[in-house]
Amino acid sequence: MLKKKSNSKIIIRVALLTFITVLIGEVLFGFFQEMFADYYKELIIARIGEEAFRTYGNIFGSIAVGLMVVAFVLTYNSNNNDKIGEIENKRKQLLEGLKKRYEYRLKQKMNNELRFEINLQLQYSNVGTTLKSLDDFVINTEYNTGNINKLFEAYVKKIRRLLILGDPGAGKSVILLRFALKLIYLAENDPDYPIPVIFNLSSWNNPKQTFNSWLEQNLPYAAGEFGISKAYSSELIKENKILPLLDGFDEIPKKFRNSCFRNLLIYLKKVRSSKRLVYPEVIICSRIKEYKEAEDAPVFASVIIPRLSAKDVVRALKPLLKDNDLSAKEFQKDLNENKLLGESVTSAFFVHTLLSLYTTGNVPEVFGGSVEEVRAKILTEYIHSEIGKIEITLNDKFNSVKKWLAWLAWHLTNNKQSVTFELTDLQPNWAKRQYLFSLIGGLISGLIAGVLFSFLLDLGIGFSVGLLTFLLFSIFINDIETEEIVSFSFRHFKKSTFIRYALNAIILGSLGAFFAAIFFNDYFLALLVSLFGGVYMGLTRGLYYSLRATKNFQVINQPYKRLKAQFWRDFIQKGIMISIGLGLLGYVFGNNFFPYAILGMILGFFVAFIQSPIFAHFILRIILYSETAIPRKYATFLGKVSSDTGLLEKDGGLWRYRHQLIQNSLADWFEEHYSSLLSKKMQEHKRNEKNFLKKKQNPGSHLRVLRVLIILVLILVC
Repeated sequence: MLKKKSNSKIIIRVALLTFITVLIGEVLFGFFQEMFADYYKELIIARIGEEAFRTYGNIFGSIAVGLMVVAFVLTYNSNNNDKIGEIENKRKQLLEGLKKRYEYRLKQKMNNELRFEINLQLQYSNVGTTLKSLDDFVINTEYNTGNINKLFEAYVKKIRRLLILGDPGAGKSVILLRFALKLIYLAENDPDYPIPVIFNLSSWNNPKQTFNSWLEQNLPYAAGEFGISKAYSSELIKENKILPLLDGFDEIPKKFRNSCFRNLLIYLKKVRSSKRLVYPEVIICSRIKEYKEAEDAPVFASVIIPRLSAKDVVRALKPLLKDNDLSAKEFQKDLNENKLLGESVTSAFFVHTLLSLYTTGNVPEVFGGSVEEVRAKILTEYIHSEIGKIEITLNDKFNSVKKWLAWLAWHLTNNKQSVTFELTDLQPNWAKRQYLFSLIGGLISGLIAGVLFSFLLDLGIGFSVGLLTFLLFSIFINDIETEEIVSFSFRHFKKSTFIRYALNAIILGSLGAFFAAIFFNDYFLALLVSLFGGVYMGLTRGLYYSLRATKNFQVINQPYKRLKAQFWRDFIQKGIMISIGLGLLGYVFGNNFFPYAILGMILGFFVAFIQSPIFAHFILRIILYSETAIPRKYATFLGKVSSDTGLLEKDGGLWRYRHQLIQNSLADWFEEHYSSLLSKKMQEHKRNEKNFLKKKQNPGSHLRVLRVLIILVLILVC
């Protein structure tokens, strides 16, 4: 019954749309020539010629008929998609992508060089939790959780909100990855089960934002190379279909940690009230020290990963000792003889890291000092040892490579406040001399524009256009922005979008007619130009935006994928639109299509080039290379580090440091030795505030008005 009703609505809409389209096409365009009184017709024909006059009407008549056919076909097929199947397919793709990613990350976390795994013994704990919150705990007594499978079963059936505590490198992230894979299996077999996604909380820096909005902002980047579109992310968050697995609570700046828990509690209450059945709701991971300093987490149980003793480490080494592994034997010997070493290696990360150093013969001498000093020595020696594995020819290899890695670590920690890096994250304010970005970009784009227009038109015009281009780039392009990857198909056609853009362009064309009439002192020519420009831009832009659709899953499997995808899309769009537009104008007014079409294509390609993020990225890379902050082939360098060492992990087109301890160690070293590579503004921030927070440049409204006035004056002068 519902299906018949739906089909009848489609037929009625098709009939109405067809009738209106034919009516508009015939009245406005099909008989365009006949609508003018003889007096006006003679004036226009005298100006543009009778042939051009009739050609002009035929062009719009053809467009109208074409739109009628397209609208009929698209409207008829618009509701034939199986929406339920589409939703199920998107969910299946997302789960498969997350599963693949977490399996890969778990393998990297365990480090491909390792030949054993430490079986962690967890305990239910009340550490850092007040008595008031313990009343809400479903498990508030301290005892062993059993193996990870038993803990997972308790979490799914009973706990549902879990806090995992441990020292740095204890293995919290590994447990979170294992839980994520188990939850994905449950979600694959239950269409209502929330989709488990691991988020890093380091980017929480706004106490006023809701947790929903934070999730919506971070979900597109939480799946690594299997990127999720912002539209689909918003859909998932609004419908409460995400199970957030939150890593790195300790990485939130101290003054924002409590606001994170408060907003998370509000979010969890809304999620629970929206569900018919009770599903797992959240997992939070944090270091013990930082959690003790914060308010109580909105959870129903807490587990702690105990520190490893020297006996625990030796027990974990047994498989290697049985195989007479020399590095394991030497490690065991030093543990038995050096008490300070045993006290320093109490987490899985340091066990794995130190064993790697024994294997390469780069073990640091540990005879005195504090536990923190010994761990710092281990990290420093490990980083130095891993850098030695990189096959790269440089005069000062170790210092240069470490500086490049430390520069990135510092900006991820203090500027981006994240653990993942993509080439699109590079921004002008990462450069010491940020002003060079606008200056060099403006000079290059202005030079290209000046030479191009001097060759095509006139030297004076070329100079004016070049100067104007230089000033436009220098004033308005201050950062690098990329859009999501889109696809084009008639299946995506959206009537409301088409109508909105078409009407906007026609209205702008009418306004243009007013100014053109004043400028040309000829109202009929102004009407003709504005009608052509408005209708043409309305139809082309309307079709462009109504046929495009953001991909639900944007596979970022190459470093330049996002930059290149947008570049070619804009290149073709602007080139074709401006080329056809100028070509038609040239044909109507001068009966000469191709010269104007070629000029329009060159102009469109130029506009697309200077506006493209890849051009801005290229300018920024030149500046950063000149400042010795990065190597010349940056993506190649990061790829070699991730493939040859255990310092970086590659995740499609993204990179991350294998552990937060490595990132923090490099960031601290950079600040101590190379803070001169930071801009004066950043150095000043670091002096005034220990945890520097990135503040996005947001010029005041008065500055925007001043910029607009400058551009208007320049246009008049040119």
